[in-house]
Amino acid sequence: MRKFIRVKVLLAGACIVTAVTAWGQPAPSPEGQTSGSLDLAVVYNPLIANVVSGNSFWMQGGSVQVHAQFWHGLGVVADVSGLHTASAGGSSGVGLDMVTATFGPRYTCRQRIAATQFSARRWLARRTA
Repeated sequence: MRKFIRVKVLLAGACIVTAVTAWGQPAPSPEGQTSGSLDLAVVYNPLIANVVSGNSFWMQGGSVQVHAQFWHGLGVVADVSGLHTASAGGSSGVGLDMVTATFGPRYTCRQRIAATQFSARRWLARRTA
């Protein structure tokens, strides 16, 4: 029980450190971005599952997600994740591993509407004229 609490506290501390580090990063400006970008995420995935007999078990694992944007919002994304348990339900002692890999193209739309580009008064003036 103490080990389980320590793991939770360690995981919460890692999440806080990661969040504070990401918060301190400057936001990129859309005008200054001429080259591509690369995003990387490492994620912890717990999963509760059950077999037909009704015994539930936990699977522990993680995933790595990569997104590379290379030209005018076009990019490629990949996600590889894996889960593992030593005993899949009951006292069978049979382990279970699950690995998935997904990838494909992605388009990111960047909508830039400045306050000076759209004015309700100008729009109404044009409509009534």
